[in-house]
Amino acid sequence: MKKFAGIVICLCLTFACFSCGNAQSVSVQTHTVTFVCDGRTQTVTCGDTLDRIDAFTEQNVLGWTADPAHKYRTVELPLAVGEDITLYAVRQSDFESYFPVLDIKTKGEIKDKENYVEARISLYNTDAEYAFSSAKAGIRLRGNSTMYYDKKPYRIKFDEKKSMLGEPAHKSWVLLADYLDASLMKNKAAFYFAGGLSGLEFTSCAHHVEVKLNGVYQGVYLLCDQIQEQKNTRVPIEVKELGERRIPFLIEKDYRAESESETKYDWFAFGEHTYAIKYPENLTKLQYDYIVEYYSRLETAVKENDLDTVRAHVDMNSLYDFYIVNEMFFNRDALFTSCYMYKTTDGKLKFGPVWDFDWTLDTPWTGKPTVHNDTASAALPYFTEYNPEHDDEPGWWCWLMDLLQDKTCKAEFAARWQLARGAALDTIREIKEYRKALIPAAERNSALWYCDYESGGKEGYEPQNGSLFFDQYAFLTDFLSLRVTYFDRYCSE
Repeated sequence: MKKFAGIVICLCLTFACFSCGNAQSVSVQTHTVTFVCDGRTQTVTCGDTLDRIDAFTEQNVLGWTADPAHKYRTVELPLAVGEDITLYAVRQSDFESYFPVLDIKTKGEIKDKENYVEARISLYNTDAEYAFSSAKAGIRLRGNSTMYYDKKPYRIKFDEKKSMLGEPAHKSWVLLADYLDASLMKNKAAFYFAGGLSGLEFTSCAHHVEVKLNGVYQGVYLLCDQIQEQKNTRVPIEVKELGERRIPFLIEKDYRAESESETKYDWFAFGEHTYAIKYPENLTKLQYDYIVEYYSRLETAVKENDLDTVRAHVDMNSLYDFYIVNEMFFNRDALFTSCYMYKTTDGKLKFGPVWDFDWTLDTPWTGKPTVHNDTASAALPYFTEYNPEHDDEPGWWCWLMDLLQDKTCKAEFAARWQLARGAALDTIREIKEYRKALIPAAERNSALWYCDYESGGKEGYEPQNGSLFFDQYAFLTDFLSLRVTYFDRYCSE
């Protein structure tokens, strides 16, 4: 197991930059601060604010916490002190981990997803070839509902292209918080599965990292690609001078497309559904009309059962594989958002990349980490029969099932499942093996974010396997195993 060798946390640096107390002749109330490190104590007095910590400087202390049971909740300086307090040392041994550490230091507060905040980013606790220090970047919030949770997701944009953990160099990267998913594995497992399917040309990378923001531990995040065009390393469409009308494009089915648009050429509607045009930007009317007309011909052909036109417009293997991944995971969001499609200049429309799996496996919507252990629905067809959102999104996924009434399509789909089945079983094996590497970091993440959802917390949840993390991890593997059985039965029928 790797250790945080040579970690220099922002807290350590900032501790040396402030002064405790103030020499001005102002009468202020004083408080006692007791520092505890390895059973030893040191005591200082200060006013209403603690600005500097000089205690146990020789002991390589990484930070201080008021809660020794959750050492990852380190205090920030300056610290408001309204009473006598005790702070406990956080040592290097408390941060043992398999995972790389992304240390982010900003010049201001990250307030929204419109404005980047200047930052310096370092990556360590990884192989020397991947580590870097103090790279210039901007950081902002990302996501929609997820950006309002306590654990925030982020988008990073480096000043210069940067390779992350061996991935191709890009400026833009995503940190998924996976707050709703206490197993921390739904997105990673879905991406791993999708990456094994040949019909999906590009699937995001998925690397677990532990994040520190301005010296404060933030938990486990999933480092991913930004969904954007890049022929050889991301969504594989040409990035070149566009034609007058016939162009490559990347679109997303998104019910927020109209409300979040900046111009009338950023989105379009077909029936009750709206689509955001992610690439290209700054479209002319001719280019915009080309995208809308191409997609409209596809949906019209489906409604009219014109299979020849559907095949002329769609890469069917990408459609089958995209459906298999989302159906496998009961991905609710794929019904109304985060559903991507793209087309090269001379190619057919392709589905993918897959995205957004934190709210999956038939987990009820609560807006918070949800305890869910019921696998009964895993034996059901999700999008066409069981899905509770189906009535609100009529027809969009059902048209695939209409296609499957055709004998040729049905045979093609069954053949795609046989190819995908091995990837599904491999994904389940990988999840089970990966668990032991994830446990130390997951326990730190749970201590930071899920203590209220476990025994003794306000939710009154009694873990069956020791913690919310262990319960949801076991549920994930059980559910996916039952989904394999479902697909076997469905394709045999």
